[in-house]
Amino acid sequence: MTPLNDALAGQYFQIEEMEDKDSCTTEVLLKADRSVDVLETNGPLYKAAYGSWKLENDSDFEMTLRRKYEGGQELKEPTDVGIFEFETVRIFRGRLNTIGAKMGVEGSIFDEERKVGFFEMIDSKEDSSLTGRAMAIS
Repeated sequence: MTPLNDALAGQYFQIEEMEDKDSCTTEVLLKADRSVDVLETNGPLYKAAYGSWKLENDSDFEMTLRRKYEGGQELKEPTDVGIFEFETVRIFRGRLNTIGAKMGVEGSIFDEERKVGFFEMIDSKEDSSLTGRAMAIS
């Protein structure tokens, strides 16, 4: 592992996700085992979320987030579909840079087939606005 990989591991980051006209902020924790804990968001509420990350050539960053959502409602009419679950996959590709004393990444968001938006990500080690408040829905 390179020094920059070591520097990213264990860090909290806030991501501003911009897709179409919508944007939201999500906090993630990049773990040393290359997994990602997806924490609080002000975007759509997910039922479960997880991910992975990697850094190549000390600047090429990629993170994949999978989020599971629940939709629908209890069956009331014969034509209702009922409650269902679906999963989204977003791949964040960008370049690592430093912003003063903080690390950040800017880049594009992809689903599994096409570009769907942009993101900005900055480490939140000195900003406790979201840190540690995991968002889980039972």
